[in-house]
Amino acid sequence: MRLQVVGELVKKIQKIDPDVFEKYPEIEWQNIMKLRDIISHHYEHVDHEIIYDICMNHLPNLKNVVQLIYKYKTGSM
Repeated sequence: MRLQVVGELVKKIQKIDPDVFEKYPEIEWQNIMKLRDIISHHYEHVDHEIIYDICMNHLPNLKNVVQLIYKYKTGSM
């Protein structure tokens, strides 16, 4: 469910600031938003192994990039 929230918030941020994610192409922003849609609307097709892989291998990098974006946007650098 938290991955669903992450995807929803990425969608909202993109609407507010469409260029914010262009500086960070190492993150698959579109896939984050698509995963949100799958979890929300097609949850019966969610593969638990893929979710586990995302949590173990992709969330740490996403966290680091989000922290960088936050520092840049708030001037905390």
